[in-house]
Amino acid sequence: MENILVPVSPNENAKNTLQYAIDFASYLDANIFLVNIFSSTKISGSFVKIDEIFERKSKNFLDDLIKSVDKKGVVIRKVSFKSYDTFDSINDFCSLNAVDLIITSAKNDYSSKNIFLGKVTGKMVKDLLTPVLIVPSTASFRPIKK
Repeated sequence: MENILVPVSPNENAKNTLQYAIDFASYLDANIFLVNIFSSTKISGSFVKIDEIFERKSKNFLDDLIKSVDKKGVVIRKVSFKSYDTFDSINDFCSLNAVDLIITSAKNDYSSKNIFLGKVTGKMVKDLLTPVLIVPSTASFRPIKK
């Protein structure tokens, strides 16, 4: 295993998900693509620079997130880009970058606690060819014992 994709958004699970992925990658000597996909409304006129603002905020979020974890010598490549379809973007990214595994959290934006996976994470599990590991919000990595 060489490449692990960690898609994150600014939520309370991001730090734990990244640390879990780093610990996992360190154990396997793998690299991480830390990805934040942002979207903006399709508008014109006075909001021409809105994408630049979102991109800057996305990059700052990734920088701050990386500073908050123990990197353990793992190579972490930050990727921030705009997309109107997060699932398709993740699928394309996996294909173009030979991603072997996706590590993500179960965080969703639904108010109901009965829904475990959000829309994008559920679609990733169901429709991607790349395996997906979903990390509970309080989990920490432990190597597999033989």
